[in-house]
Amino acid sequence: MKYLILFISLLIMSNDYETQKYKVIFQEDNFEIRYYEPAIKAKVSSENGSNKNFMKLFRYISGNNSKNEKISMTTPVYVSNENSIEFVMPAKFNIENISKPNDENIKI
Repeated sequence: MKYLILFISLLIMSNDYETQKYKVIFQEDNFEIRYYEPAIKAKVSSENGSNKNFMKLFRYISGNNSKNEKISMTTPVYVSNENSIEFVMPAKFNIENISKPNDENIKI
């Protein structure tokens, strides 16, 4: 898990990525509570662990999908527990135009 977080952090710090829209609800010192607007996400949950789940989603946005389409990486990446991870899809996508995953473990 720590390697996954490090990898995601390095990806985010090394490039400019589209960020899911949010509003700051509360802020104090170095702490914020944010409200994230609804967004389309690709999610994987499995007993295989988050490292394998991350790679499944990474392959999906790299073109392993119904349109062989590369999908831009966005922030944040949601890790809800050891076995679940979600990528936010770029704002240009909606449920009708998003590429369908080839991997049945990925849910939009």
